[in-house]
Amino acid sequence: MTGRNLYIGTLCVIAGFAIIFLLNVAGFFVGLPSKYLTVSEVKSIAVEHAGKLYTLNPAQQIALIEIFNHSISLTASEKEKMHNELPVDVTKIVITRYSDTDVIVKPVGYVGTNSKNLNERMVTMVYSAPDWSKSLLEESFPNEMIQVLTAAYEK
Repeated sequence: MTGRNLYIGTLCVIAGFAIIFLLNVAGFFVGLPSKYLTVSEVKSIAVEHAGKLYTLNPAQQIALIEIFNHSISLTASEKEKMHNELPVDVTKIVITRYSDTDVIVKPVGYVGTNSKNLNERMVTMVYSAPDWSKSLLEESFPNEMIQVLTAAYEK
């Protein structure tokens, strides 16, 4: 291998490393986009239980925002498996934002096995959020939304 080819090869490798480095660092300066909500735009989140609104604490709000942002559209095969009754007694979730209109999220059912024994329960909540999607949405990880919602009104 001649000296000239060695220099060109080395330059290409260094340029490749620089491009990969810049692509990874760019996310820190630009920020990664969220799917539906960011923590900074949410003023409060409340759940309606037995006709009363219960406001979530900041940790619960952040957890619910993460659940919403990782939600996926309900597929046709999962829609056939969906149970229309709710595993929690929450009729709606009201998300109040600082600079935009409120978002109303309505739980409509669940997919999975709802058991009284919490160790056997594997439920993903299905909900409607017309401001975000025309189709029904489903949480990505089982039992997370149920835990956050029930903690909001249980004493």
